[in-house]
Amino acid sequence: MPVTITRDSGTYGATFPVDAYASGNFKLLTGNIAFDSSYATGGEPMDLRRFFTRLLGVIFEGKSGYSFEYDYATRRVRVLEKHNVFPVTIDPPLIAADSTANVAVAVPGVVTTDRIHALPPAALENGLVLKAVWASAANEVTIRLQNTLPTAVDGAALLWMFIASGAQQREVRNLTNLSALTGVRFCAWGY
Repeated sequence: MPVTITRDSGTYGATFPVDAYASGNFKLLTGNIAFDSSYATGGEPMDLRRFFTRLLGVIFEGKSGYSFEYDYATRRVRVLEKHNVFPVTIDPPLIAADSTANVAVAVPGVVTTDRIHALPPAALENGLVLKAVWASAANEVTIRLQNTLPTAVDGAALLWMFIASGAQQREVRNLTNLSALTGVRFCAWGY
């Protein structure tokens, strides 16, 4: 679904009526956009052709930890973030008394240079302790669990949360609810 565009009123960049944008003179458009509850991979449609015959640039103000970029070829605005949260169900193997086990799980979107933080479930079995977590491969995270009990522990399948932070920004995941992301300021210019 396209982003909702609200043109500013009372400023130079928004004083032109829509038909003035097709006149061929240099123009500036300022305003804000809002997103819906189901982000689409590749970005949300933001077609500015009704305002410009030749779009030269679009910039966005970052908001709520997100940054934005305009894809001129597809006329879409992409939402980027430095960290992603991944919910993953993990069913650890039987871990012998006083020992550790590494458990690798698929986490689509993780890259090996990410810093990974794990949030174990509150219902994690008594005796199991998270010792380490890392991005072991592209799209894979490994956790190291230690059994501190004198008996073996067979953990149940539980929902874990991983936070992947990286130096590179990346697009938010498909179907992310961004409906709370409103009032994102933008400026576009062209002819």
